[in-house]
Amino acid sequence: MTDPQWKQEFPGFEMPDMDLPEGFKDTSWHNDACPSFTDENRKLRLYVNYADPQDREFEELPRFLLVRFDDDHSEEDEIAGGEKWEDVASFVVEWPVDRFDRLPITEVTDADLQAAADTYRSWARQIECGNNFVYASGQAGALADYKAKQYRAEAEIERRACERIREEEEQEEARANGWPGHGF
Repeated sequence: MTDPQWKQEFPGFEMPDMDLPEGFKDTSWHNDACPSFTDENRKLRLYVNYADPQDREFEELPRFLLVRFDDDHSEEDEIAGGEKWEDVASFVVEWPVDRFDRLPITEVTDADLQAAADTYRSWARQIECGNNFVYASGQAGALADYKAKQYRAEAEIERRACERIREEEEQEEARANGWPGHGF
């Protein structure tokens, strides 16, 4: 059996025990500072650095760093970072990008919209309360991004609710007036 790519690219690296969700592939490359795992569908990359900061190419970077990249892999926005797997695990598992960011909003289910709004609201609240799970230099951008996505999801939820109310009122008016072709 062949060793994992990270082991081939970083001989001697001690990989911590972590459960990556389905979709992440080992994309480690010896020219990078540390092993990495990428989920192309959600455009997420997890860097797993050395346990000892003195062994890291950049000591100030956390051991675990989750980033989001753009379509051509050139830009990376820091999402979360920390010294323990638990600091980033919920982001790795729960990141709701597929259903919310990738689909036209009209194709996203009400349940997925509500889940996205709740998730982004929770993450924004944690940043505002000073919980240090987002890498410091990315906190302002992450907070703005989370709030924008939360508001976008909530606005669509409200738009759909208003649309349903309007349709119900039209049907009720049609029934009251005995108009043909309106549910009779």
